[in-house]
Amino acid sequence: MIRISRSKLSELAGIFMLANTPYSLVKEMQKSETINNLKNECSYKKLVEYYNDITTRAKQTDVSIGLAYAVMISILTFNNKKLDDLKLKIDEDRLQWGKEIKEFLTKTFPAQTIITVDNGFKVKENYYQDSGSETRIQSQGNGKS
Repeated sequence: MIRISRSKLSELAGIFMLANTPYSLVKEMQKSETINNLKNECSYKKLVEYYNDITTRAKQTDVSIGLAYAVMISILTFNNKKLDDLKLKIDEDRLQWGKEIKEFLTKTFPAQTIITVDNGFKVKENYYQDSGSETRIQSQGNGKS
């Protein structure tokens, strides 16, 4: 379980309740240090699991919805994803503005590059997300690192 203080949860709930568009929600959420803390303290996999746990609960409150949006934004802006992380998907339809936020952030952060070293050979994996949920992967290079 990820630990977040009550004051931070209240902050996220307040941001959610005051947002009048998906874009204003993203803008204000990204100002919160909670987003950076989530990305710095958790793995991508753990964030996806946490998002799934929060969004599948029977009872939803302003606090849990605000937290779910914060975790979703953390996932969509997460750096240093591993190749295995690309297999993990989130269901953005569970949140009212999920699709709009995903589309907005996909356009804002369109490409990622992963470089892995395996047995002395550098393998570069490039991927990007188009406007749908499809992820395309291309391998390049086998040069010695």
